[in-house]
Amino acid sequence: MEISKLLDRVESNAIVLPEFQREFVWKNSQAKELMDSMYREYPIGGLLTWETENPPEIKNEAIEEEKHALFEVLLDGQQRLTVLYMLVKDEIPPYYDEDDINNDPRDLYFNVDSGEFHFENKRIREGVEWVKVTDCFNGDVRGIPVARDKLGEDADPNDVMDLAEEYDERLNQLQNITTRGLPVETLPKSADIHQAIELFDKINSQGTHLSDAELALAHMSAEWAHIRRNMKAKQSEMAKEGFEFNLNFYVKCMIGTLTETMTYEQVYDIPEEELISKWNQLAEDGGVFDYVINVLQNDGHIPNSDYINTRDFDVDPETEIEDNDQPASAAGD
Repeated sequence: MEISKLLDRVESNAIVLPEFQREFVWKNSQAKELMDSMYREYPIGGLLTWETENPPEIKNEAIEEEKHALFEVLLDGQQRLTVLYMLVKDEIPPYYDEDDINNDPRDLYFNVDSGEFHFENKRIREGVEWVKVTDCFNGDVRGIPVARDKLGEDADPNDVMDLAEEYDERLNQLQNITTRGLPVETLPKSADIHQAIELFDKINSQGTHLSDAELALAHMSAEWAHIRRNMKAKQSEMAKEGFEFNLNFYVKCMIGTLTETMTYEQVYDIPEEELISKWNQLAEDGGVFDYVINVLQNDGHIPNSDYINTRDFDVDPETEIEDNDQPASAAGD
């Protein structure tokens, strides 16, 4: 499907993102590599969606179920599609809020002289040949003004026109990205949510593998749609107390509480009521998390998580594993 039509479908909530997916976690370097690959017409892989009449909980409550008969849920490709949406439309896609975007790609610039991409810095701001990618897609950049600025007011008009023609050619090549097609494979509506999640995991195993904890969280989200939101809220609350851990820490705590083991598969079909009950034991005021912090601070004299050696420190979201989105310049999808 043509990229411009895919982005329009995202804008109209015809394509939606399930709650069990992570947020946008791509690094700026990955966004830059994606645009460079598309500009050079390299393949970037396709998308996987799931058509269903009974969608799971949708991120940001982006749909009104009574207005739709069939939903197209995005299972793989959300990182690529999100980068394209933000750069082409200069907006956050409706399945996200501003707080979900940790690395905003809209500070990406394009060099009309060389065809390079780079994120904003002092050199970029001072170079007239560097233009903002979002402005290029908005139609706010033309070759003649840039060429005139590059050559100076006293330049020969013919030289300006020749250079402007080169610039316009590169700008058109960039803008034509939206006319490219992306293959879209679709899981049939006969599939249920757990089958969708299993396929989601198989796709990830072919690229950067989804962690056991993240897969377990996805399955728990199938039963309790808002579990991820609750974990993120507690994560933020504990960070204010000085204890910053990534989401996997909270998932592992849930698994241990639910199963008294670390057997991830045992949590795949636990009903919502039990999940909520166990989470409340951990996270409510005076619960296990509060007790542990109190012991650490008062008995262990550990004021914050900087003094704890664990793989579950809160890390920059851009380093966390996401779906199988890889720029085309990296290993294949």
